[in-house]
Amino acid sequence: MADITLVCPDCGKQVIVSEYVDVASPCPQCGRPLDKSSPHAAGAASAKPRLASMHGRDSLVVAGHADEPAPVFDQAAQQPAARRKRGRDLNTFQLWLHYVFSWLFFSALLGLCLYWQWKGLDDAQVMNSYKAARWWLAAGAWLAIVIPAFQDHWAQGVLNLLIPPYTIYYALNRLDHYYLRAFYTAVLLMLAAEFYFLPGQTVLHIAQDNISHWTAGVRKQISTAGHKITD
Repeated sequence: MADITLVCPDCGKQVIVSEYVDVASPCPQCGRPLDKSSPHAAGAASAKPRLASMHGRDSLVVAGHADEPAPVFDQAAQQPAARRKRGRDLNTFQLWLHYVFSWLFFSALLGLCLYWQWKGLDDAQVMNSYKAARWWLAAGAWLAIVIPAFQDHWAQGVLNLLIPPYTIYYALNRLDHYYLRAFYTAVLLMLAAEFYFLPGQTVLHIAQDNISHWTAGVRKQISTAGHKITD
């Protein structure tokens, strides 16, 4: 039950009465009848709240203040933070252009690399130039995935560093840059084609041999250090 504070116009005495009482209450100090409709009624709690729609939301609006401008809610500020995709900022035509040009870039780069491998089968100089350039292409494709992954989230970057197969998943499913994805996919298929054009000389074979030599050297150093300690 809400109460109304009435102020006596003669003596200034404040009297708290119920808003549902229709009979005029006398002032306890001077005896003057106090009317709720008097302009001296200071109803701090006299206004009844009512439900009103505010930009599609139900909220409490105090009666008597309904004409005041309703506050405007910032919908973007209230939405939870989420990973922003590049495609959300582009219209349909721009997306179509990006898809077309990224596919053209992918096809041109992959075709050039496959031609380079095929031409190197008959020309040793061309093959040597390809073998030198493929390491730069492989490093560039790896950085093209790892750097955006760290920009996305540090956990994504760590996963790409420690788990090489995860890099393929990230490039094909989470990477938002169309041209970086096309570049990485073309280089990945180029390295896979080496198993046909360069059997035994692929990047994966060379990397595996280097890792095997490194692990063998580490085991040898550990074994040597163990013999020195026991001696």
